[in-house]
Amino acid sequence: MKEQENGNGPIKVDDRQGERGRATPWNRDGKTPIAAYGLFALKRALGMDIGYFEKELTYRAGLESAAQCLSDLLTSREGDDPQELLAAIVDVCARGGFGQVAVHRIDPIHQLIEFTCHDSAETIEYLQSGEIQRSPSCSYTSGFLAGIGKLVFPVEGKEEGDDEIIGMELECISKGDSICRFIVAPKSALAQMGLRVQPVRESISEHTLRLNEEILARNLDLQNLNLDLERQVRKRTEDLTRSEEQYRSLIDLSPDPIVICTLDGTMKTVNEAAYEMLGYKSDDGSANARINTCLLDGKDAWDRCVWQIDKEGIAKCQTIVFIGRNGQKIVGDVSARFTTIHSEKCVHLVIRDVSEKSLMRTKMEQAMNDSAFFNDLLSHDIINYMTASMHFLDTMRRSADLSDKDRKAVGVVAKNIKGAYELAAVVRDLSKADALDGEESESRDLSQVMSEAVEETRTIFFDRKISISVEVPRNGCYARANSLLGRLFVNLLTNAAKFDMRPEAKIRVTAQVETHNNKEFWCIRIIDNGKGIPDQDKEKIFERYFRGDDTVSGTGLGLHVVRKIADACGGIIWAENHVPGDHTKGTIVVVLLEKGSERREHQLAKSNNAG
Repeated sequence: MKEQENGNGPIKVDDRQGERGRATPWNRDGKTPIAAYGLFALKRALGMDIGYFEKELTYRAGLESAAQCLSDLLTSREGDDPQELLAAIVDVCARGGFGQVAVHRIDPIHQLIEFTCHDSAETIEYLQSGEIQRSPSCSYTSGFLAGIGKLVFPVEGKEEGDDEIIGMELECISKGDSICRFIVAPKSALAQMGLRVQPVRESISEHTLRLNEEILARNLDLQNLNLDLERQVRKRTEDLTRSEEQYRSLIDLSPDPIVICTLDGTMKTVNEAAYEMLGYKSDDGSANARINTCLLDGKDAWDRCVWQIDKEGIAKCQTIVFIGRNGQKIVGDVSARFTTIHSEKCVHLVIRDVSEKSLMRTKMEQAMNDSAFFNDLLSHDIINYMTASMHFLDTMRRSADLSDKDRKAVGVVAKNIKGAYELAAVVRDLSKADALDGEESESRDLSQVMSEAVEETRTIFFDRKISISVEVPRNGCYARANSLLGRLFVNLLTNAAKFDMRPEAKIRVTAQVETHNNKEFWCIRIIDNGKGIPDQDKEKIFERYFRGDDTVSGTGLGLHVVRKIADACGGIIWAENHVPGDHTKGTIVVVLLEKGSERREHQLAKSNNAG
């Protein structure tokens, strides 16, 4: 410890920096502490329970301390620049344990000084208690700095009133601010700045005031909450009543039959449409009957419906057969869910009478089955008869006994039969292609399918020379496709031969594995040397009834059937020029089919042959 002389007496200063509260100002005899510091110590002892009255006392103690501790210092420095004078005073404050006080701003004209302190001694107890204060706590320092202002700006005869220089703390660490900020100025100047001096109040602790105010605030909040809840309950009750009324009105006005039953099946609400469907009247006392009596399967059907709702929360489109009053069967499409409209758990059923629709669907399915049967029968028999006729006419035309005129007539007949054969085959393929949606693709041997397609193509064009070269691997060439894959290739081959008008139509078929989007495909190309297809028609040729060349007979359905089969197989088909840039040199039709694995029966056959 060491002593430094101040105009008012020695000040004991701790040599260790950064520790506050170690220094104690003494009076002139160096023995008795100044009375103001007794109040300061009391304030620190009271901690967070300090009230407005005590703050006023410590503020006045700060004023007195400044007057006693700094009067001699100011006398010795009379005439000094205010800046230098304040620097000396700040040094005294730091050595006295008040904290590192800094002059932030000084305005001699308006007699205003702004101080800041980042480690005010008066905030220690509050920070240690861990409670943030509502108002600044450095009242002693405020009074001390106000005393400094009075000494720096002495004004005779203006110790009280609006011209009195006072100190106010605007920001405080105990409130959670980052720094303590003080302003010292006349009352009038502070009033112009919108700052109001807090008057002295009776000694009520801030903690008690805070609790009282919080209790009042909570009571008000609870009262407001109760009123708000009461309003909401009233509104919800009114809305619920209104909703129930609207709900009942909608039930009565609904064109669909609606029945509301308890869980045991007792019908509580039945609208007019339901009465009409079941053949009852609203006034015949059937409202409280059990719905089981109206069901074909009785209680079992009702229990299944309740179980379904309990399991999934709702039952949708359940087919339930009802029994009307006169014993007639009514097929109902029922949707049901739980409801509490009758102050108990009920089942709300909405019924659609689909008796006629069900009967119509049954008749339609029967008609479709009959149509498919007759279509298969006629197509099969007609194609067989036409195939036999074409072979007979081919043999007759080659006979040496036939005159040129008769041979020409036979050729015309053969041409017409061939056209009828193609039409019957296309109709058969188209009807089967439309039914492929549900058929699953499986691995099929491309080599075998292509061989059968080539043979059928040659049969169709018995009267022409057709050369078809197939470059398809004999082993391991399997693609995923459906049962109409052969018809796809027959249509493509016959189409290529039809549009090649030369004496000998040459068609080349190749197959190789290609990868697209990290997936392996068989890429089959049917290459012809025919008339070709203009670029603007290469996509249109797959449309129904499109015929690019009317000079060649056809229905405009063959390539349409080909695309439907390719789509059903999960494949892709398109056309491109045989010679790039010249569509007149022939066409290449490309078919992409997903690569399949060798079928088990073929693997077994191979292993048996190997054995």
